[in-house]
Amino acid sequence: MMSCARASSPGNLARRAARAGDESAGFDPPDDTESPDDRTLRLELAAAIEHGLKALPEDQRLVIVLSDVQGLSYDEIAVITNTNLGTVKSRLSRGRARLRDILKAGELLPDRFRLND
Repeated sequence: MMSCARASSPGNLARRAARAGDESAGFDPPDDTESPDDRTLRLELAAAIEHGLKALPEDQRLVIVLSDVQGLSYDEIAVITNTNLGTVKSRLSRGRARLRDILKAGELLPDRFRLND
């Protein structure tokens, strides 16, 4: 079950599409409403998040991907990971906090995305 979540992570999906010959893989057409600076910041943030996710312990990374990327409920995640609901919530909280720290340390997180302490 964990391999299913890993296989469907954003980076893995892009790599699989590229290997399958999908010409749109990795293509990010410009948005008319998005300035070049905003686009660059968005792409840097996406790369920083992917790097941060890779730095997390697997159990925390898994629940973050299942919750925040795939949109599963805590109950669904508990069933998939064969853990209780409290464990899912704890791993998600710790993983998000660690990811936030990683992003702050890298200074790539634009001010508008930061939580004010």
